[in-house]
Parts: sequence; structure tokens; C-alpha cells
Amino acid sequence: MPKITPIQSYMIIMLSVGLMNHVIIIPLLLEASKRDAWLVVLLVFVASPVWIGCLNYIIQNMNNQHMKKWLDQHFGKFLSAILVIIYSLLLWLMGFISLKDTLTWTIASYLPQTPILVLAGTTLVASFFAAFQGLRTIAIVSGILLPFVVILGHLVALANFQFKDYTLLFPLLENGTAPLWKGIPYVAGGLLELSLLMLLLQHKLTKKPRFKSLMLMCFILSGLTLGPLMESIAIFDPD
Repeated sequence: MPKITPIQSYMIIMLSVGLMNHVIIIPLLLEASKRDAWLVVLLVFVASPVWIGCLNYIIQNMNNQHMKKWLDQHFGKFLSAILVIIYSLLLWLMGFISLKDTLTWTIASYLPQTPILVLAGTTLVASFFAAFQGLRTIAIVSGILLPFVVILGHLVALANFQFKDYTLLFPLLENGTAPLWKGIPYVAGGLLELSLLMLLLQHKLTKKPRFKSLMLMCFILSGLTLGPLMESIAIFDPD
């Protein structure tokens, strides 16, 4: 089976985990941490080298083995089977959440009269077709779509600039450190998705990803959360 480059895998991750970080967790994080939400993202990123270091160590020692085979060798077939079931459930949950939020946004934005079954069916058929064609096809499509997503995202940010008041980002920690601890699990969820996808994809890469490139991906994903989070606070003032 044709392999993909680490850069192609990062494009896939930016579109998948990026949806989680850029859209889904924002309202949850704002509700949990209020004005301090953007500080939570910075704190998690500062601590992320420890997590990324562990991920990099595991990837380097997997020697391009399929994850199931590697788990069999290190944990035995019984525990390996349990872990594979857990990972599979996590992937299905990630897919379900992404589908649900995509449909919600589509209906709210530009297709309010279209039956949800039609939208869901069309999206699922397209997803199954892409999966049937293989990972390389998904990587190519991701490479085509990602620039448009980035450009449109920046256009939206610039269009809303006149409504932003960044003084609303302060003061910090008015309610102590409790809001920070409430928000950390939401931000750390993005790191969990990054780790899971990299472990599942590593045997299909032309070369092993390195610590620097993984940290760069972590930096980009943190930015995808930090940007819209600060904009939301600057416009709506969650406190």
C-alpha cells in the first residue's frame, strides 16, 4: 500500500484535530474557564513538550510496526485487544462528533431547509468513498482543501476585527486558579487526538516524524484554539 509523507499526515491531522480545536471545544472551554480560557491554552502548550516527548519516544521505538502488532508484542494479545477496542471507540466517537458539528454548522449557515438525513447521507457516502480509495487519496484531498480553509479562516478573522476589544482579555485569574483546572481537560483533548492519530498512522509514513515537527504541529493546533478563543472573548466577553 502506498505510504504518505509526514507533511501529508500533518495536513490530515490539521483538518481533523483542527476541527476539534478550532470549533468544537471553544464554547465548552469558554463556559468552563470564562475570560481565563485563552490562558489555559498557553499553559497546556507550555507543558506539551513532556507529552510530545513521550509520543516521540514511542513512535521511534515502534519501528514502523502496525500498532496492533506492536501492542501484541509489548502487552500481550488480550490486553492488546482491549486497547484496540478502546482506540476504535475513540475514533468512532471523534468521527461522530465531527459529523454532528459539521451538519449543525451546515444547516445553520447556508442549508437550513435541507433535510438532515440528506446532508448526513451525502457526507457519509463521500467519507466512505474517500476511505475506500485509501489514505493517500485522503492525504491528497486534504492538501487541496487545507489552503482554502486557512484563507477563508483568515478572511473571517479580518472581517470581524472592527468588532473586537482585546482589553476584555484582562484581568486574569479574577476567580483564582479553579477556572484553569476546569478548562485543561478540554484543551488536552486535542493533544490526545494528535497522539492517537500519529500512533495509528506512523507505520504508513515514508519516514518517522521527529520531535521538532510534532512540536510544530502542537504549536499550530494550539494556535487554532487560541485565535478564535481570544476573538470570542474580545467580542462577546464571556464574563
